[in-house]
Amino acid sequence: MSGSSHYKPADAADRQKYISKDANGVITIKPRGLNVIWGADERYWKIDTKNDDSAAELVQVCWLEVTGEIQVKDYLEAKKEYKLIFNVELKPDAFGWKESPVHFMVKPGTRGRMWKRCYLGSSPKNTNKMDPFQASRDDKDPGLKFKVAEDAKTVYFGMFEIWNGTWKGGLKIINVEVKPV
Repeated sequence: MSGSSHYKPADAADRQKYISKDANGVITIKPRGLNVIWGADERYWKIDTKNDDSAAELVQVCWLEVTGEIQVKDYLEAKKEYKLIFNVELKPDAFGWKESPVHFMVKPGTRGRMWKRCYLGSSPKNTNKMDPFQASRDDKDPGLKFKVAEDAKTVYFGMFEIWNGTWKGGLKIINVEVKPV
């Protein structure tokens, strides 16, 4: 973690210890392996730096930006299709989500990005673990599908709500999964 108010894994080796791949090829990134804007300031986020398996809990922000990266050579295959899913949970006292669509992004190579938008607050059961893409009003297909570019060394991804300017809170990031399609 750096001296700023943003949470980042210390270095590439530190980031790698929060990424795992199971026998089915599902990659799981724990919250401590993500970059969280304002994440080192407990007024905005709670990130337990002593428990590797804990969720990252949003207290309140008006600028939501959570990003990560996966090294292709270690976890992915070029030209193969995957699905990115942020596994999140809204606490019963969550606020600001109905008015604030969240944008998810994947950059699977040197060119191009894929985006998907959803409203996390539109789910009637906001206290259960959910795939945020299933809560979307305008898209019923869960996840953000992408194909790893042939020349890709790193796949970048993120979760953003930086345009609306409204305060939001009560979000827990359980993990991020990347599944083969």
